[in-house]
Amino acid sequence: MKGWFKRLFQSNKKAAKPVYYFTHIPKTAGTSFIVLLDRFFDANTIYPYQLWREAKDIDVENNQRYDLFRGHFGGGGVTVLTDRDIEYLTILRTPASLALSTYEFVKRESNTKVHQLVKEKNMSFAQFMQHPMTAPLVKNRMIRNISFDFVEDPAAQEVFLSAETIEYLQSIIEKQRAPISDFERLRRAQKFIGSSCWFGLLERFDDSMQLLCYTMGWPPIGASQKLNTHDRKQKLSSQEQSVLEQANAEDLSLYQYASGLFEHKLDDMSQQLEALRTSPDQTVDDLLDIHYQQQQAVK
Repeated sequence: MKGWFKRLFQSNKKAAKPVYYFTHIPKTAGTSFIVLLDRFFDANTIYPYQLWREAKDIDVENNQRYDLFRGHFGGGGVTVLTDRDIEYLTILRTPASLALSTYEFVKRESNTKVHQLVKEKNMSFAQFMQHPMTAPLVKNRMIRNISFDFVEDPAAQEVFLSAETIEYLQSIIEKQRAPISDFERLRRAQKFIGSSCWFGLLERFDDSMQLLCYTMGWPPIGASQKLNTHDRKQKLSSQEQSVLEQANAEDLSLYQYASGLFEHKLDDMSQQLEALRTSPDQTVDDLLDIHYQQQQAVK
C-alpha cells in the first residue's frame, strides 16, 4: 500500500465511528438477542456471518461498510475482521445454568460430536463435567470465549473453533510464547466486561434489555417472549455442585464481578430515568421512551 494511500486510509479509520460487536457466548440466548439487536441496524450494515467457517476470505477494507458484527468470534477475534474501533456487547449466564444447558443440549441434539458418547454411557451431569471428552464443554466457558484472540490467547480456540476452522485460520493464529492460565483469562474477561459498551445477564434478561436501550438511546423493546432455554429445574446435588465449582471457579468469579457491576449500572439508569418522571403511573419503559425521544431531539 502506497504511503499516501495508507495515511489516507488510517485517517479515515480515525474519523469513522466505532462498530458494535456482540460477542456470542454459546448457550446464553444470543440467538434470540441477535434477532432483537438486528432491528436497530440497517441490514446492509450488518456483517452477514456469525461463524469463522462462514467468513472465508477476510477482506478488511470491504468490511469497513459494516456497523454491526455479531457471532462466535471470541472476545478479541473480531479485530481481524475490521480496522475500525469496536464497542463490545455480550451476555453472561450463571455457570451452573450454562453447564446444565450445554449438557441437556448435547443429550438432545444428535448432530453434536459427543452426543453418541453421552448416550452410550448414559452420562450423569457430574460425569459429563468430568469425562475428558466432554469436560471442556463446561469448563470456564465464558472466560475462555471472552479471552480468545489471535495474539495473546489463541489457545482458547478449542472452545468454539472446529479443526477445519483452525486449519483455515492458521495463517493468522500467532504462536504463543507461553499459554496463559485461567486466572489470567479471568483478568482479561473482567477487563472486557468492565470496558464493554453494554453487557447483560441472562437471568435478568428484561432488565438487561432496558439497560441496553438506555445505554444506546433506543426505544424500549418491552417484555421479552419466553427464551429458547431447556434448563433442568431440579437443584444440583452436592456432588454436582462441588464438581461445577472446581471446574468453573474463574467463571463463577467473573459472573460475581459482572453481577455487581450490573447492579451499579442499573441503579445509575434508574436514577437518571426517575428525573424524567412526571407521573407515578409511568413504567420504566415509559421513561425509556422519553429518554429515547430526548436523545433523538439532540441528534
